[in-house]
Amino acid sequence: MHQTLSDKDLQEYYRTSLLPAGIRPNGCTRANCLEKLHFHHHSSYSRNSVYRQGYGWLPIIWIERFRCASCRKVISLLIPTVYKWQRAEHDLQQAVALKQPYPKEEVTEAFSERTLLRWKQKWQEWCGLHLQAICTWLFTLYAFLSTDVTAKQARTPLSYLQALLAQLPGKSPVAVEVVSVCRFGGGQLRSIPHFLSLVFAGRVCYCFS
Repeated sequence: MHQTLSDKDLQEYYRTSLLPAGIRPNGCTRANCLEKLHFHHHSSYSRNSVYRQGYGWLPIIWIERFRCASCRKVISLLIPTVYKWQRAEHDLQQAVALKQPYPKEEVTEAFSERTLLRWKQKWQEWCGLHLQAICTWLFTLYAFLSTDVTAKQARTPLSYLQALLAQLPGKSPVAVEVVSVCRFGGGQLRSIPHFLSLVFAGRVCYCFS
């Protein structure tokens, strides 16, 4: 399940490392619970810093947890750019995976060659696993998309997906972010619209876990 976060709130979150006051889950994640409004702040825990291109290492980010007033389930709010073991933002990881321009000197000071190689391998692998489900959702929602891409764009699953996303009007998420959200949703076709629709609204979302 996702909840949008405005640009203003996102900037405050990055500036203070704290979730802006007043933000709550928009629904309980427990299957049989219908609660939509009443969630109480439960606790918080620190998340290791994440590297952003041009900014360096972000300070420690605090993840807020909320308890559902109806069923007592505890929910942690995470943005898609912060997942388990992640150490760099999606844009940078995709640039490395697709061999696109990125500040190599800056990045190699922060990450080893082994880490960069792991990014290339894991995103191609994950994209390959979820590409069919993502494409089915994409072509259903955006019938105008064309499969007529260049041989270079079709060389890998990730480059092919990015070529499709580049056809969308306006600013769309990068392929790595789409794959990340798809993986968070379990990659099930029935879950794809639920987990990707708000991401494609052009805003940063919160993931419930």
